[in-house]
Amino acid sequence: MAKQATALQLLSGGRFVLGLGVGIHEGEYERAGVDYHRRGRLMDEGIAEMRAAWDPVADASSDYVQQPASVGQATVGYLDIRNNGSADELMSVSTSVGGTVELRAPAAKGVSPVVMHTVKDIPIPADATTQLIPNSYHLLITNPGAMHDGKDIYLTLTFAHGLTMTVIALVTNPQNGGSSYFLN
Repeated sequence: MAKQATALQLLSGGRFVLGLGVGIHEGEYERAGVDYHRRGRLMDEGIAEMRAAWDPVADASSDYVQQPASVGQATVGYLDIRNNGSADELMSVSTSVGGTVELRAPAAKGVSPVVMHTVKDIPIPADATTQLIPNSYHLLITNPGAMHDGKDIYLTLTFAHGLTMTVIALVTNPQNGGSSYFLN
């Protein structure tokens, strides 16, 4: 039931409300072969399992992509990834506007100017937030389709341990007064 309720919650855009009760008819428990006097404990266990299914292992926030100067030109993407589970790695990202997404990181720490290079993954430590920000880990998007200031695109993140997560990223144009990571 937890997976079904999770699916309904996702399909309804977060508007699904699940109401549960332990029941009062002892005969129903007898027919199911369940001890009527354990119903409260069984309900608590079931709710704990559903909450575990609903609590995201990872979540992303502050997602935005800078609008490229023209269609097809490279741009960058930034976001914060909160990992509520065990350590993982971000392995790849795709966009709803096409193009290729490279995972980028500084070639060396403490060196100025910062020189970036492509990496095969970005480490996502357990129970921590990893920021994809300028001059650190971030996304380089090459040859994307059209992106418009103030509109959303989708980023699909794939992690080493099997999680795939789609997030909404706002397209911004800092030259027109749009968001910048430093202003958020």
